[in-house]
Amino acid sequence: MIEKISYEDMLSYSKELAASADAINSLIENKEFHELQEFVTEVNNYSRYLESTVKLHKSADEALEYLKNNRASN
Repeated sequence: MIEKISYEDMLSYSKELAASADAINSLIENKEFHELQEFVTEVNNYSRYLESTVKLHKSADEALEYLKNNRASN
């Protein structure tokens, strides 16, 4: 969980953003909408950022769990 958002919700938001960016991109394909193309690129970048943030937090959760379990064992 990140703040009050579950990992699953965060990944869902990421996928929705990517799908929206793809839809916009297909509409402007072969057209000269540079500002809109930059926006789509930034939305895709943010989508990937959300995915990597979830991976980072999950890894941190696993590491903390491992440390807690090994500390209790010692």
